[in-house]
Amino acid sequence: MLWNFAGPEYQRAGLVTQAVGNRGPLVNAIHHTVIAIRNGGEDRLIQFSETCSPEEATEDLPYVSIGSGQQSADPFLAFLRRTFWERTTPTLEGAIFATVWTLDEIIQSSPGKLGYPITIATLQNGNARVLDEDDWTDHKTAVKAACDKLREFQAELRPPE
Repeated sequence: MLWNFAGPEYQRAGLVTQAVGNRGPLVNAIHHTVIAIRNGGEDRLIQFSETCSPEEATEDLPYVSIGSGQQSADPFLAFLRRTFWERTTPTLEGAIFATVWTLDEIIQSSPGKLGYPITIATLQNGNARVLDEDDWTDHKTAVKAACDKLREFQAELRPPE
């Protein structure tokens, strides 16, 4: 179904690419899409590549990132997964915490490329909801507390003087 939308974009971009003699117009057709849906009584998160090839989030890979910060976000999300949810999937609150921390980290690490405001949405039991900033303010506080603990731990690694 996605190809019904993407296919014509690629065709138009291909024609323009031939006409102008460079591949620049293809950038307008390239996309990544994430869809959260309820199917068979279960919430599902499916990422579609630029060729509309689907990959569903699973217990083994319960997160998806897209966009210009993806190359930085994926390793950070993997770190959070290993640290907090090595043998389980995060709760909804845990996933919001990981989302807030990842977005904050990537925005701070990529000045000028990415920025605020951010939007966080959830899908739970078939109910989609866009969170207000008030809904995730406590998570920003928790991220700061986690960073403070890591700084304390780093201080313990210093050799005695």
